Amino acid sequence: MTKPLPSQDLFDGQSEFAPAHEILGAALALKGEVGQGLQELQRAVAIDPKQSSAITKIGDIYYAQKKIPEAKAQFLNAIKITPEDRRAHQRLGLIYEQEGKADLAIAHFEKGIAGTPPDYLGSRSTLAGCTIVPGSSIRR
Repeated sequence: MTKPLPSQDLFDGQSEFAPAHEILGAALALKGEVGQGLQELQRAVAIDPKQSSAITKIGDIYYAQKKIPEAKAQFLNAIKITPEDRRAHQRLGLIYEQEGKADLAIAHFEKGIAGTPPDYLGSRSTLAGCTIVPGSSIRR
């Protein structure tokens, strides 16, 4: 039996405060309890459907599970709510890159780096690695 996280003791899962469920969900997922983490993230979104950061985290879990259509839907939903969600844009860039949709991948990678410091490597390195051939898919 695993020891409960401090936040679990704090509100015993009964809170109606979406960020608390989001934090707990992320902690559980990082701890390896992905199913429980996903449930907490979904609870956060049920409490506050505009909690786009929780939606992006749900997408991250689906992406890690190779459930790409589900992940993509979550990331698209997140940017519908929060158009400047850089993490959701970066993840969509990865998905579109895998799908060979260069123009969409680049557009989302660029939005993923908007406002980041010049030395930020995340999406910048992925974007820099994309070679575009007009009318074709991304080549590395």
